Amino acid sequence: MLNASGTSVLASSTTRQNGSQNPYESIGSLVSGERIVIVLFSGTNRFLHLETGHGLLSISTAGNTKGHHCATNAFCVAAVAATNTYPGAFTSGPGDPVEKFSSDGPRRVFFQADGTPITPGNFSSSGGAVRQKPDIAAADRVTTDVPGFATFSGTSAAAPHAAAIAALLKSYNPKLTSAQITELLTTTTLDIMSPGVDRDSGYGIVMVPAILEATSPEPLRVTPQTGFNAVGYAGGPFTVPSQTTFTLTNVGSAPFTWSLANTSAWLSASSQGGSLTPGGLATPVTVSLNTTASNLPSGLYTATLYFTNLASGGVRSCSVALTVYEPLQIAPGTGFTAAGGAGGPFNVTSQTFSLSNAGAHAITWSLVNTSAWLNASSSGDHCLRVVRQPRLR
Repeated sequence: MLNASGTSVLASSTTRQNGSQNPYESIGSLVSGERIVIVLFSGTNRFLHLETGHGLLSISTAGNTKGHHCATNAFCVAAVAATNTYPGAFTSGPGDPVEKFSSDGPRRVFFQADGTPITPGNFSSSGGAVRQKPDIAAADRVTTDVPGFATFSGTSAAAPHAAAIAALLKSYNPKLTSAQITELLTTTTLDIMSPGVDRDSGYGIVMVPAILEATSPEPLRVTPQTGFNAVGYAGGPFTVPSQTTFTLTNVGSAPFTWSLANTSAWLSASSQGGSLTPGGLATPVTVSLNTTASNLPSGLYTATLYFTNLASGGVRSCSVALTVYEPLQIAPGTGFTAAGGAGGPFNVTSQTFSLSNAGAHAITWSLVNTSAWLNASSSGDHCLRVVRQPRLR
């Protein structure tokens, strides 16, 4: 780094690049007017990426974007401030410019994912492959309820904004493939720069109303979208609700048949399939715990129910959870620590543990004692809903 007149070296980075590390050099800070010079020490000329953080170069080239979002099948998302038009919607044209800090494209890459060069021997500005990045733009300077992000700015806000729209689109029509979602996200955008794909904003701002107009929803509707979360001690009973009645309707224009896939042995369903007509009566399906649930050991059990439209292939999934607690309760939860000289006496010689049954059914318990220097007053018994107090000596 040289001074403004180019007559004095102010700082430098001269890490030796021998091929065993990332070819990366950095200088801690820059002051307006200083000059950046990159000198080839040896070897052949090749394309370089110069990054100045939020600083501006008086002479610059396009293509600042870099990293994992430049992968072929990834979405690189530019940021456009929602505050430009809020509470109104984005508008086409100069009223919604891309944020100044949002990295521009395109991105030139020189290597395949397996490390082989795309254009062997040519790593200059004419080699490699050029990718259109960013792909799309989305809102930043938005408001969230997450602590510390009351105002969420940057491409770090724009990228999840676009991802959330893609997720909701998949929820709206689960049968959409990745390729179809990509097409919808890139062909329904709001163009904010010159007509067509642009260096800074890609195809434009992702717009939900335009996406919804371009696709049709999955006609199979299942409500509610989530099941129950039952809890209880081993053997049951389990707290209400221990069942959910799902309502299936057809919001489309043609009849279809549906099926329910239930892979959990501890769940039963009142119906495994049927047919639905447009505007016809809704079909109720009750999913509930069965007797197998009462035989499960303690643990957390989850299941996913899959309602499938056999005509379109669309799937609606609903989750169910069951938490089974261990009914045998032991207090205290830790034993004692004894100390003393050889032959005793010891400062602590015994401790009483209280065993109780928090469940609704009698249980049998046992005690395994692997230490020859410990005695227990009991090694096992039935445990009703009363307290037993074995004593270790």
